Amino acid sequence: LWIKAYHDDNLFMEAIVNEIIFKDIAPHKKEKSAEVITHETWRYRYINIKDKKEVYPPTKVIYDVKYTFILLEERWVIKEITILSEQQEKL
Repeated sequence: LWIKAYHDDNLFMEAIVNEIIFKDIAPHKKEKSAEVITHETWRYRYINIKDKKEVYPPTKVIYDVKYTFILLEERWVIKEITILSEQQEKL
């Protein structure tokens, strides 16, 4: 819904992952699941689709994220994503 609102206003969100650091990987063999904690640095900017101009200034966002994976038909799939912390900085 949030992204659709931007598209309805002719805005495109560009999201670039600059860095991912894997801080902790905790497998749970009995439950066939795992938790992964990451430290991620992203860069976002919003562009008007019609005139290709930047609408909002670029922003660097640093997240600590917990991903919960489950083993499903011999493949690891993401079950849940939890943002543990978030810091934003205008560029």
